[in-house]
Amino acid sequence: MVSLNDNPQAVVNALGFVCKRRKQNSLVTILESATASVDGIDHYNDSTMYRVDLEIPFELFIDLGQDREAYEAQLTKYAEEVLSGDSEQHVSAVKLVADLSRIGEWRSGESPLQASTSDVARLWKEGHFRLFLSHSSTDKVFGGNLKDALGVARVDTFVAHEDIEPNLSWQQEIKLALASCHGVLFIATEASNRSWWCQQEIGWGLGRGVLVTSYNLAQDPVGFVGSIQGWKVPDHKLSEISKRLVEMFIKDDRTEQAMHEPLVQLVQSSRHAPEVDFWLDYLELLKSLTPGDLERINNVSSQSFVVKSQKLPMRLTSVLSKFGFIQPAVAQVGSDEYDPFADE
Repeated sequence: MVSLNDNPQAVVNALGFVCKRRKQNSLVTILESATASVDGIDHYNDSTMYRVDLEIPFELFIDLGQDREAYEAQLTKYAEEVLSGDSEQHVSAVKLVADLSRIGEWRSGESPLQASTSDVARLWKEGHFRLFLSHSSTDKVFGGNLKDALGVARVDTFVAHEDIEPNLSWQQEIKLALASCHGVLFIATEASNRSWWCQQEIGWGLGRGVLVTSYNLAQDPVGFVGSIQGWKVPDHKLSEISKRLVEMFIKDDRTEQAMHEPLVQLVQSSRHAPEVDFWLDYLELLKSLTPGDLERINNVSSQSFVVKSQKLPMRLTSVLSKFGFIQPAVAQVGSDEYDPFADE
C-alpha cells in the first residue's frame, strides 16, 4: 500500500467514497473542498501512526462552529476503517484546519464567496434557471408549492427548508446558493418582513446585482427590497405567478441569458404539437439564440408529431427565421391549446 506520507490526498478520496455511500452529506461537503497533508507521524513497533490535516476554506471552517470536533471524530473513525486492512498504517486523528491563504482583505470585502462547479452541481438542477426563494418558514407550504409550479418551466427554486440536507452547514449552503443563483424572489409577509435572515438574503442579492423581485403574499415588503415595486396576482394563483416570473426572467437583461437553455430544452423535450407551440411563445421573447441553440430547435422539426402537424412546421420556421436561421416554409393548420401552468 502507498504510504500516506507520499499521497495524503488518497485519504480524502477514500473518505469521500465512504461518506457518499453512507449518505453523510455534511461530511461530503467538507471533503469536496479539502486538501490533505500528514503531520504528527509516530512510530510504534512496526506500525506508523499518522495525523491527517484537512485544510478547508476559512468560511466553511468558521461556519462549522461547535460541530467541528464531532466531524473530526467521525472522519477519524472512517479513516481508521479504511486502513483497517493495513497493519502498518493507522490514523491517530483527522483534524480540520482553516485555509488562511484565501481569506482576502476582510476590511474591504475584496474576497466574495464563490460557488465552485461542484457546489452548483449539488445545489441546482443542470440546465435550469436558478431562483433563490427568500421567505419565512411560516410560508414553507406556499414556497414548496411554488417550487413545484415553476419546475414545469425548468426553473429550479432553492427553498432552504426543503433543499438543505440534514446536518449540512446550512448557513454555508444558503450562502453558496445566494452566490450562484440567477435571481432572488422575496415572499413578503409579516414574518418575512421581520426576519433578519430574509433581509440579509435580499441584501446579498442586491449586492451581487442579480434580479431581486418581491411577491406580496400578505404585506408590502420593507427594507431595501421595499424600494422595488412588489406585485401579486388574484387569489395568489400559482400558475399565474409562474407565468409572470418566467416572463420577467426572459425580459430582464440580467436574467435573459439564463433562460436560453431551459427554454431550448423545453422545446426539445416536448412530445406534442400544442406543447411545442406553447414554449415557442416564450422562446420568441428572447433577444438572441446561438447557432447551436437554433440547430437544436430545428431538429425538433423531424419529430413525427411535428411532421404530422400542418401548423407547427410553419411556426418553427417563423421562430427560427426571427433569430437568423432559414429553412423552407410549409403549410399551416390549427392546433390545440396547451398550458402546462394550468391548475388542476
